[in-house]
Amino acid sequence: MAVIENPFDENYDFSRAHLVFTNDEINRLNLDQLLSQDFGDEELHAGNQCLYIYLPRDAKKKRLNTNYLEKQLGIVATMRKLSVVSRLSEMTK
Repeated sequence: MAVIENPFDENYDFSRAHLVFTNDEINRLNLDQLLSQDFGDEELHAGNQCLYIYLPRDAKKKRLNTNYLEKQLGIVATMRKLSVVSRLSEMTK
């Protein structure tokens, strides 16, 4: 499901797309505040099962990372590349 909901289309470099997973409940107010922020070329989207991050190669300093998200949202998270999650998803079918 997480791979299917991927908000990034063919105009994005899929090798730069990441999924962030947590078992913790995310406070909706904190998430909405985070989603409303401008991260420049970096993008953050919320899905039903995970958060989606796009980190372009030319971003000088990547702001969106698991440490930042954990602090902002009060969660413990893990980030995986879209390609890895896609392969794992295919293996379970």
